[in-house]
Amino acid sequence: MNEPDVPASTPARELTLAAREVAHHFGDVRVLEDVSAVFSARRVHALLGENGAGKSTLLRIAAGLLVPTQGRVSVEGAPVAANPFSLVAYVEQHA
Repeated sequence: MNEPDVPASTPARELTLAAREVAHHFGDVRVLEDVSAVFSARRVHALLGENGAGKSTLLRIAAGLLVPTQGRVSVEGAPVAANPFSLVAYVEQHA
């Protein structure tokens, strides 16, 4: 497979997704509370936790599918919620 020619002086784009003090509540149920994390490109990240810990909720917020009750999620400093063409995607897995 041929790869496109890219000049050596062209830097690779290093995207960063940042969650700052994110909280999300479904009614009276607190799913996320004060979550902060930074996810950098070219790194492997893992979200670990029990069922119901809020992993999927955080990913849905990062993809702009849910609006956090508190805090913000951004990609390269731009709020995800305000960007209908977000660089973050979310695909659910159903058993």
